[in-house]
Amino acid sequence: MKVKNLNIITITALVFLLVIGAFSTPVSAAVAWSDDFSDGNYDGWTILEGAFDTPVSPKYSLTCSAGLGMIYYPSTQFNGNWLFELYEDGNVGSDIEVFFMATGTTLEDFEGYTIYLKYNPSEYYVALMRWNYSSIFEVSAKWTLAHDEIWNDADPLPDPGWHTYNVTRIASGNMTISRNDEIIIETNPVQHEWDFDAINNNCDKFVVKAEEYASIDTIVVGTDLPPITTETTSTTSTTTSTTNSTTSTTNGTQPYLTSLLPIIGIASAAVIVVVVVLFLKNR
Repeated sequence: MKVKNLNIITITALVFLLVIGAFSTPVSAAVAWSDDFSDGNYDGWTILEGAFDTPVSPKYSLTCSAGLGMIYYPSTQFNGNWLFELYEDGNVGSDIEVFFMATGTTLEDFEGYTIYLKYNPSEYYVALMRWNYSSIFEVSAKWTLAHDEIWNDADPLPDPGWHTYNVTRIASGNMTISRNDEIIIETNPVQHEWDFDAINNNCDKFVVKAEEYASIDTIVVGTDLPPITTETTSTTSTTTSTTNSTTSTTNGTQPYLTSLLPIIGIASAAVIVVVVVLFLKNR
């Protein structure tokens, strides 16, 4: 009787450990850094220009408080995924440019790639752009690689809201940009006729350049990342400005990502449990 009870206890323990292990099985996704601003600050970010509101509930976000602002976070990734949310309100003067790959500290020496959300009275669009420094002109210039029109005045203006963006870049330099899980831009690396308009493979920061009240939220940088779980709460902001900060390179809580269920791990655990049960039963 004691042996039988011991077998039951052993089986129960194995089931518990193997199932728990299956749910904790590592997945291929790897987050290099992330920030959803739910800690209510911009620690780890450095302001290059302008000012930004203090993140507040219910929708924490990085929002330019007045005029043009630029802020960056240390980031060295040049292949992989860059996920973020942008607030699209359709108003002229709320442009935002996201340098997901960047080097330099001013618009005169920036190099890298950006997603640019541009508003005009009759349309607004998303553009993938490349910045390169020209020793000839001693200033950086940007080139539009591809763009997608979100809206034009032939259609009703959409309601303001948050939209998720996923930028993917592979080793060859090919890039894909999706908006709300729909691919809107696909492009190959190309070089224009000028020597200084070259393909970039360097990065030391993630930069946000925003006009007044343009907002970005839930930034996740890494490889093989699952989609961001979109929040539906409205934007709220204060007028308290943030001061410069360079003290931290890890910030915020982990982003709200859709979970990845390790089905294979669970199935393997179930098979092992069955084998153990049969072995103990035949003893």
